[in-house]
Amino acid sequence: MIVLLSGCGSPPQQTFFLNTATSDPPSLNIAMSDFSQNLFRLILAEGEENPVISPFSVYYALAMAAIDAQGETLQEFTNVLGMPSYLLASQLAELALCLSEAGGNTQLDLAYSIWFTDETSVLLESSLQLNAGWSSAFRPMLTTYCIFYLASGEGIEVPFLKDTSRFWEPARLYATDYHEAVMLPYDCERLGLVMIRPTNGVTIRDFVLTTNLMDIIVNLEEPDYYFGGLVSWQVPILNVSFEATMGDMLKTLGLELAFDKHYADFSMVEESVVFISDVKHKGVIEVNQQGSTSTSLMTGRFILDMAKKLPIRTFDSPFMYLVYDFYTGTILLMGVVDNPHI
Repeated sequence: MIVLLSGCGSPPQQTFFLNTATSDPPSLNIAMSDFSQNLFRLILAEGEENPVISPFSVYYALAMAAIDAQGETLQEFTNVLGMPSYLLASQLAELALCLSEAGGNTQLDLAYSIWFTDETSVLLESSLQLNAGWSSAFRPMLTTYCIFYLASGEGIEVPFLKDTSRFWEPARLYATDYHEAVMLPYDCERLGLVMIRPTNGVTIRDFVLTTNLMDIIVNLEEPDYYFGGLVSWQVPILNVSFEATMGDMLKTLGLELAFDKHYADFSMVEESVVFISDVKHKGVIEVNQQGSTSTSLMTGRFILDMAKKLPIRTFDSPFMYLVYDFYTGTILLMGVVDNPHI
């Protein structure tokens, strides 16, 4: 995720806004969950196929930018991020350390950098790199072509990962009359890939726009929904890249002054007055039999993996997914699969 801060002249007197933040801020994972879902809904509203983002990377970069904000600009950061910056800095540092110690063969690295590109521009970059294997890998010889049904009803033939095996840890399954969800664990035992899709005829995008995804994840955490034993799962192989410019989306969420060259207040930055001129994000997801690999190049780029594990069920129609840390309650990555062939 890239935030570009640009220099400008001295701002005139600022306009003051009402303080909409609560006096009792929520926990960090609740604040990040709300931010993640709100941002992803705006991403979906753009209408692009196969969107994938790391809301954690975006949140982290904005939190770092908020450290240098003052006045009403700082208040907007507090409202959008759901917590004041003086709490965010320490809690995010602890969370980053905790995530980096996921265990197993999982490697999760977080980075934040500041680059001075010229006399008037500062480039803030945050990245997340994930390397993780499934707790039980897919067998390559079982990969086969199957039909994936697009939202239009058209069927396309794409390669699917297929396998039946026994996970050492019980699978987490959850299904209602309206949707079904599954969590596939990585070998670190705390990170997993959550896949969700509606089963009542609602489109995946309408489903995401009207559903609190955390309610589903909470149910996946309940022991009543664990399933131990042989399971059959099928999921399309993916290799998707997605880029987004998020400035207008963040303004919609309420972060407006930070983008205004006349009113932005980053007075904690020495030597010049700056404002946010651009916010860019790139996400990449790749699916294979072994697990997940990631390359970020310090731009918030992610390469992760997906698989499916519901008894005799196949994710052969549009669905959404999250890479979720059940230990800290953190959404690391989220996306929608509209068309795995693109």
